[in-house]
Amino acid sequence: MFGEYVAGLSYSGDTLRTVVLKLKRDVPVLCFLAEEKVSDRSGIWFLRTVLEPRLRLLKKISAISVGIDNDSVLYHTFPLDQSGAAGDRDEQTDWELANYIGGYLPAEFIKEYRVLSPDAPGGALRVLVVAANRAFVHRIQSSIRERNLRLQVIETNFFGASYALAANYPETGMQRTLLASIEGERADAGIFNRGKLESHHCAAVESPEDVIALLGRAADGRDIDGIYLSGDGATHAMALSAGKQLGAKVELLNPLRRVKVRGRQLRNGDFDGVEHRFAAVIGCALRKQ
Repeated sequence: MFGEYVAGLSYSGDTLRTVVLKLKRDVPVLCFLAEEKVSDRSGIWFLRTVLEPRLRLLKKISAISVGIDNDSVLYHTFPLDQSGAAGDRDEQTDWELANYIGGYLPAEFIKEYRVLSPDAPGGALRVLVVAANRAFVHRIQSSIRERNLRLQVIETNFFGASYALAANYPETGMQRTLLASIEGERADAGIFNRGKLESHHCAAVESPEDVIALLGRAADGRDIDGIYLSGDGATHAMALSAGKQLGAKVELLNPLRRVKVRGRQLRNGDFDGVEHRFAAVIGCALRKQ
């Protein structure tokens, strides 16, 4: 009966994916799911669906989560010295990022840290820093505020998919798993140990073999309980080939595994077999700050 309508938007390249969930106490209900190519990508184009809603359902939403293209940010892993002051750590991070971002200015970027190895010896802490353009993030935030909507989360598609994995495969919270997000000519792969990110790798990919090679490098000989593929670049054939070559269980991530489905297009099976393409957007919609 009662529940809050939450929208999720996610984009990769020129493809926009939209979801509307009704968050109820017992189980989330999927009310709307769409995927479209967008030719006019001016401004914050991926918000247009909810900022200028045409569907009645989209006018009911009270909150929104946004998944941004993995190529829209910089991922960088490095050992962070914990022995110095906070200012020294910030200086080290800025030095690291300046090697990868041309004309880097610290004030122009928002940085999020994720600890990869909290028990590392010698005072060094392996971290993954995700750096996003500050003006870009602020435009998203202000556009949503002006529509009087609550912003739940802005996340990259890789981490959006990780939320979908945790929500729909709770058993992975006690396992070591490998998650890959494959979008266009880029793939991101991360090892999660009991739900905590242990490592992250990314690479340009042109073929399924490139993706499988990245999965092999990410696994690095470790025992993996399961490999999950997400994003529009993942296919059933890729999962089958990866399983044979890596000797592991590989499957396409289904973000609807523990979500109740409502709506004619969904009941008709319009998205059967391609649910993995929506892992990021559904994961972001399920995520709360």
